[in-house]
Amino acid sequence: VVAAKRAMPVAQAPEARLPAPAAPDRTANAPAPAAPPPTIQQAPAAPRATPTVAEAPPRVDPDATLARFMTTYERGDTPGLMALFDEVAIGNAGGKPQIRRAHEALFRSTELRHIAFENMAWAQEGDWLRGRGRYEATLMRKGEPRLETESGVVRIELLRRGDQALIMALDYQPGERS
Repeated sequence: VVAAKRAMPVAQAPEARLPAPAAPDRTANAPAPAAPPPTIQQAPAAPRATPTVAEAPPRVDPDATLARFMTTYERGDTPGLMALFDEVAIGNAGGKPQIRRAHEALFRSTELRHIAFENMAWAQEGDWLRGRGRYEATLMRKGEPRLETESGVVRIELLRRGDQALIMALDYQPGERS
């Protein structure tokens, strides 16, 4: 009896086979029982690395920052207003401590305040947002029955900090007063 060679994959070692026990000879010409096919075992699949995609930083809406500014300004809410400014912010009055003092004095001396921003044009560069537009501020001083209005150009620089934009610079350039 000539055994046929089976082709084995290169990476798999042939199985060791023990000879089958001898069975009583019932027929001399009976074919030998067929050997079972070799068992192929697959190696466990290697975990696939999922490609990581750099997440874009969250978009920050500069108009939302201006809306919070207008709301806190009109309420005379100094802590709320100052929360919109970065620690190293600068404005017409100076750094953040001077900005705080100027707004505290304004809020203490007025009964009514309103500020509006219009035609804001924004440019973004990395985490910086720079805006330029027009503003109009109206207020009523305590004890005075008349409104004062000032309008002009406003320039503002915001810096993204996490999911919000903080004011880094705020510059009013008055044009008209009434």
